Amino acid sequence: MQMLLLAAIVLLSYPVIAMILWTVRRRPIVGARLVAVAIALMGIWMTVNVGLIIPPAAGVCILVCLALAADFSWRLTPGDLLICTGFALVAISLVAGASTNTVLGELILDAVPAYFAGRMLVERIGLRDFATTIATVWLIAAALGYFEALTRINPFVLIEFPTRAYAYWAEIQIRAGLPRIEGAFGHSIVFGVSMAAGIPMVAIARWPSWARIAGMAALVGVTLPSLSRAGILGAVIALILSLTILRTDLTPSWRSATLITLIAGTFVVAPVLLRVFAKAGDEQEGSAEYRGQLLILVKRLVLIGASPARTVRNGTVYWEGFRSIDDQVLLAALRYGWAPVIPFIIGALYVVLRVLGGRGNAAQVAIASMIPAFVSVAFITQLSTVVWVIAGASVAASAAEREGRADAAGLPQERWEPGEIDDGERAQAPLSADGGAVAGSPDGVPAPVAAPSAAVPGPGVPISSSADTSPISASRRAHHPG
Repeated sequence: MQMLLLAAIVLLSYPVIAMILWTVRRRPIVGARLVAVAIALMGIWMTVNVGLIIPPAAGVCILVCLALAADFSWRLTPGDLLICTGFALVAISLVAGASTNTVLGELILDAVPAYFAGRMLVERIGLRDFATTIATVWLIAAALGYFEALTRINPFVLIEFPTRAYAYWAEIQIRAGLPRIEGAFGHSIVFGVSMAAGIPMVAIARWPSWARIAGMAALVGVTLPSLSRAGILGAVIALILSLTILRTDLTPSWRSATLITLIAGTFVVAPVLLRVFAKAGDEQEGSAEYRGQLLILVKRLVLIGASPARTVRNGTVYWEGFRSIDDQVLLAALRYGWAPVIPFIIGALYVVLRVLGGRGNAAQVAIASMIPAFVSVAFITQLSTVVWVIAGASVAASAAEREGRADAAGLPQERWEPGEIDDGERAQAPLSADGGAVAGSPDGVPAPVAAPSAAVPGPGVPISSSADTSPISASRRAHHPG
């Protein structure tokens, strides 16, 4: 009976997939909506095993790539080349002993399609429309997060799925006796870090100033009941950067008022959080000590390929006796070698320098806000997809800025002077990305191309990883209290 049901699902999926491909190619904004919903409102466990376990977010990214590939410019920028070099080195690490399942699950079925989904979508619709879509879905996820915090009911885990991923990720974490909100992300750290990454997207959304300020405040606030230090820190970084450095049309009065409110709110919230973290002191001390012990694994890294510290016992991967590696940069180096990680570290440093120099786009600010999490948690559940989709968006937006298409790059059409009022009206129609695919237009209607400028595109971030022996992450929840 199960086989018949599975066969029926597979047969019915073909017309659905065909319809999705046709719709996304005609209206790329639909692809952005599908990606955002699959990431923020669908758990990693909501999948059907048809020989390959492909989480919803990864599956949607693959479909978006298939739909948009024919109209993609394929003009690779320096950022693309840097990231693709890292991807190629990860693939080459197979020859040097890297796990086939890890490379398949992390590179082929996750990082590559997620990166190119973000890259293709922003080339077609522009960063501002992409950001508006992300902001809308993220705020829906935040509203459900507030509901979860108030009622202690996570609606995403109420429906049981007969999968190993559900059994592993649906259990709610506890810190200092308090449940930590997780939403559809399956982990409080991933929820917090992902919500933080949405703050710069809200900052450039096609909304009035008051709505954007309220949205950013809502995303900062929802990271608090996650009780995730990485998420809260990332949210504060994202908000400060969005209000001080990110190029938006928010007026100085809105920026300063929000920053003053943030400072005042810190005095109210900080004592409560500190009491919670103090109550969970033993847990945090153990976590910090554990992360410190992981540094001994640096000596076991090789140029390319899996570290000799890797052993497999009863189907579980250990690294010199460590079962969980709560550091994505170190974990990637252990799995693939330190050479494949170097391009992504260079990309991350470039993004930070560009953001601090006041030249970063919203996607690059989002990446900068997530960097603390790269060394405090592995890319578990949807975190890898979030990172790579935003990385692709950042490179596409940089390319648009270089071509002089400000709206497609998520930049204001003109600077706001002190005392001016943002009426929140939609910016002027964007220009064509390249001949037929229009950046900034959800329907991709052709328009003339503007003269290029001298801006430089930005590259990406550290390598993704969530599995050693299967596409489902094997990182242990017990060592992710952060």
